[in-house]
Amino acid sequence: MVSLFLQLFEEQDLFTLSLLGFLLVSTTLFLVKRSMELKKPVPNLPSPPDSHWLLGHALTLISPPFFDNMAKLAVNSANEHGQVGFWMVNRPFIGITHWEDAREVERNEVVRDFPFVFERLLSRFVGKKSFVLLNGPEWKLYRAAVSKSLGPSFMLKTRSIAARLTQEWIQQQAYDENGAIVLDVFAMLKAHLVDVFGQAGFDRKFEAPARIAETYDNLTADFTSRLLDPFNPCAMFYQIPTTRNTKHRQDKQWLTNFLDSAAKQRLQEMAANNDEGQKFDDPFSRVLKAYLQHKKTNTEMTEAEHDKSLNDILTSLLLAGHDATSIVVTYSLYLLAKHPQYQQLCFEEIQQQQQQEDNDHCLDPSQLHYCRAVVSEAMRLYSPDPVATRQLQKDHTLKGGIVAPKGTTVMVNVCMMHRNPEFWPQPAEFRPDRWVCRSNDKEAWVPRDENNNKDDNNSTIAKANRNAFHPFSVGPRNCPGDKLGMDLTTIVLATLIKELEVSLLPNQPEVEPAFYGVVQKPRRGVTLKLSKRG
Repeated sequence: MVSLFLQLFEEQDLFTLSLLGFLLVSTTLFLVKRSMELKKPVPNLPSPPDSHWLLGHALTLISPPFFDNMAKLAVNSANEHGQVGFWMVNRPFIGITHWEDAREVERNEVVRDFPFVFERLLSRFVGKKSFVLLNGPEWKLYRAAVSKSLGPSFMLKTRSIAARLTQEWIQQQAYDENGAIVLDVFAMLKAHLVDVFGQAGFDRKFEAPARIAETYDNLTADFTSRLLDPFNPCAMFYQIPTTRNTKHRQDKQWLTNFLDSAAKQRLQEMAANNDEGQKFDDPFSRVLKAYLQHKKTNTEMTEAEHDKSLNDILTSLLLAGHDATSIVVTYSLYLLAKHPQYQQLCFEEIQQQQQQEDNDHCLDPSQLHYCRAVVSEAMRLYSPDPVATRQLQKDHTLKGGIVAPKGTTVMVNVCMMHRNPEFWPQPAEFRPDRWVCRSNDKEAWVPRDENNNKDDNNSTIAKANRNAFHPFSVGPRNCPGDKLGMDLTTIVLATLIKELEVSLLPNQPEVEPAFYGVVQKPRRGVTLKLSKRG
């Protein structure tokens, strides 16, 4: 065949050459299509319908409507143990929704692996060496750096910064004559939490937090639109001179320059102060110390490669520092606006703590049990990280004796596990009382224990199944900032509720979750009315 093509090329028989090329490509695509249609992704597991002949079930995962397609992928065709086999592009995946399987995989595996199309677009979004894509010793080095920075002193510092900046934001708003404002709280919170994490995690005041949040938004939307348009060459090849590609380059270059400048300035400060580890202990500085260590021990990489790796890490660090928190606070406010009786209970708990504390600004999130329950229930219903993937480095036996062989990629469908009626009675209902109950003296809210299945209003609902609650994942590749995220979310939410009453607009539609980038977000934001409390 090769010699025939060469002969036709030498004879310049372009018509025959084109015809044979067309037939070869068509035959190959036909065989791939038939193979994908006839071959089960995982022999011993059921598979969802409507597998695309080339992309498999990838479009089902990322296309709206979010919950319907998640159920279609992970629940509707699953076996009795919540297991299913499906295609992601041309790669077989095992989907799981039972917490015992999830715990088995997540506690023992750390490697992430994505199909080629996902990996290619992700590398253009957050970078090849970002926390999202990185594996191996380099990932361990940077993860350890971030984990070590999140100690008690940093947590206290972050609480204070978050409370102060949220209070300042409340005071700076232009309220109408009735003391109210109407705004997209999601857009507001993204910029606000960039500011908070900048001052806490980077130990610096960002000059343009709204511009940073907007740039991340643009890159996230760009990544998502390309995923949904895989057969468009302009979506896959960034070099083609289109408006979208030009915009992407501009946003990516602006963010790269911003982070490079911040890193250069901090490295100069560290060198000038001859840092011995007693100073510059924030996550940003810790990552820079890890960068210097990696640079010293990995001389085979060029200076430019080290710098690019650092920029990728910082891109994902800043994204992780504000994105998920803004999503959870947004959904928490939305749910409290829908359920004013629960909002009142939050407000009463905040008032009670304020009466016991001398500091008017900084509440203690560890003691705001009802507010934390609201946050937990919001994460259960609308988990920002709806799936978690691991590539198995050894065989694993799942429930029912199903063997997931080494090399298989397993997807934990977190959002469907969080809405599984086997683990969560009345799974679609917002019930903070899954997590808390009244204390014996009825004076305060306390976390529910194993023997308490009633709330203080005598309604019955099973206590939260914490084994089946994985908003931050579990195991060695969980989110290292899980405690920080919980504290930060609770502080911002409580500070807002302390000063503002949150309500829906007339005839407001239900929030519409959607897959954006690698997280789940409200598709069109969440517009709410915020009214100053009298």
